[in-house]
Amino acid sequence: MLLPGIEARPGHALRLRILAHEVILSRDPPQGLSALNTLPATVTRIDGGLVQLSLGPERMLAQVTPRSVQALGLKPGSPCHAIVKSVSVLPS
Repeated sequence: MLLPGIEARPGHALRLRILAHEVILSRDPPQGLSALNTLPATVTRIDGGLVQLSLGPERMLAQVTPRSVQALGLKPGSPCHAIVKSVSVLPS
C-alpha cells in the first residue's frame, strides 16, 4: 500500500484506519485511476450496503449502496478489488 507521510520499512506491520465510506469496490482490476491502492479481496458478509471484505488475514469494511451491491453482483465469496486513496488512510 502506498502511504505518503507514513514511514515504515516494507513488511513492517501497521495498524491503519480506513473509513468504510472511503472504500470503492470493483469486480475487475481497475485501470486508469488516480487512486493507487488496489487490494484484491473476497466478500465475506453483506448487510445492506455494508460489505465486509477479507484481504488474507486482514479485514476491511466498504460502505456502498444496496444498488451497487446488486449491480456488482456481490455475495459472500465474490472476489473483488478494494480501492483506497492514500489520503483516506489514517494512522490508528
